[in-house]
Amino acid sequence: MLGVAGLITILAALFVSGVPALRSGAASMASILSSTNRSATASRRRHRARHALVVAQVALALVVLVGSGLMARSVWRLRSVQPGFNPARALSFHLALPSATYPGSDDPVRFFARAVDGIATIPGVQAAGAASKLPLDEQGRTDSAVFVEDRPIPAGTLPGIHPLVYVTPGYFSAAGVPLIEGRSFTRPDPPRVALEAIVSRAFAQRYWSEQSPIGRRVRILSNGPWYTVVGVVGNVRDRALDRPEDEMIYCPLLPAREDARWTPRDLAFVVRTAGDPVAVTGAIRDVIRGLDPSLPVYRVRALTDLVGQAYARRSLTFLLIACASVVALLLGGIGVYGVMSYVVTLRTREIGIRLALGAQPAGVRRMVSRHGLAVASVGIALGLAGALVLTRFLAALLFEVSATDPAVFAGSAAFLLFLAAAACWVPARRAATVDPALALRAD
Repeated sequence: MLGVAGLITILAALFVSGVPALRSGAASMASILSSTNRSATASRRRHRARHALVVAQVALALVVLVGSGLMARSVWRLRSVQPGFNPARALSFHLALPSATYPGSDDPVRFFARAVDGIATIPGVQAAGAASKLPLDEQGRTDSAVFVEDRPIPAGTLPGIHPLVYVTPGYFSAAGVPLIEGRSFTRPDPPRVALEAIVSRAFAQRYWSEQSPIGRRVRILSNGPWYTVVGVVGNVRDRALDRPEDEMIYCPLLPAREDARWTPRDLAFVVRTAGDPVAVTGAIRDVIRGLDPSLPVYRVRALTDLVGQAYARRSLTFLLIACASVVALLLGGIGVYGVMSYVVTLRTREIGIRLALGAQPAGVRRMVSRHGLAVASVGIALGLAGALVLTRFLAALLFEVSATDPAVFAGSAAFLLFLAAAACWVPARRAATVDPALALRAD
């Protein structure tokens, strides 16, 4: 990356210095002398070249600034999204059981139950539970066809596909998922496990609208057993914060004889504490080591880190575009200032004559500022047109923000116009203080 950046810098320097060299080499001495004799100012072609460069700088700065503004609004809106669970003071880790050590269908369920009970006895732990998948975590996601007993599927249509998560009774308390109606699961005691299900509020509203889902029955796949709905929990954004709230169904950990679709082997544990959750990490490892010294505890992290990773993609994109915006604004401001300062230097004699003939300093300041703002306004107009086209490529990264948000476009244009006015102020102020006598004497 450093090598590419250095090469681009060298090529840019060669281009910037080579174009004037070629132009000066192509010009004849007679034309240069005649142009110098006619006027002390630069030719119109040179003025147009300088102004075109400034217009391009301003237009580029506006395009990048609009992109940064859109990403900033998107990140701000994403920060206000509630994930559906409470990540504060909660810790998660994973535990996998090898089939060679735990070959039966009941042994994994019993082990996970003992592990949860042991962790719950640690001082400072308020709740503990386990699940086959954590929210906002891609690992372990399972989508399954779900059949609702009192909602027959019309001929020629497919059943609903919903995220399916297997949990222990204490999972909802540990993860901070609110229980809205009914009750949670009872403690599993293999081989006798009740075929119960808990659904999210979005799932209940889809199939039963305003009716209570308690006591209704659902089936996972067409040949699976029927589960009785015993509770409704709050909606959770399972896939991503920028995706709609998922219509989820939760089932208890089951041995294979009850439901042969899945035998628990790898679960994510959630531990809610009264203080810093990281402080109980050592005690958690001791509990697992006491049950089975050969099992490693891995992917230990706070739930706040899990939520933070959900913001990471857009936050990083916003940071990169914001840095590019700062650089582009700096270049645009320097470009406007440099051109206007050079124009004032070239027009020193003209300004001196105007002042000698009675022009007011305020009028001179307005003249120079008006010139610079006119050039910047052309760049802003072109930048707005370019932003309307280019920001559409950011649409996939935006959240609840239109790629043509009028507020962002207007604010970016106003800010860039203010920056151009500030860049014009110093040259305009210097032009108004020109001494007519010194300007004429210097000529």
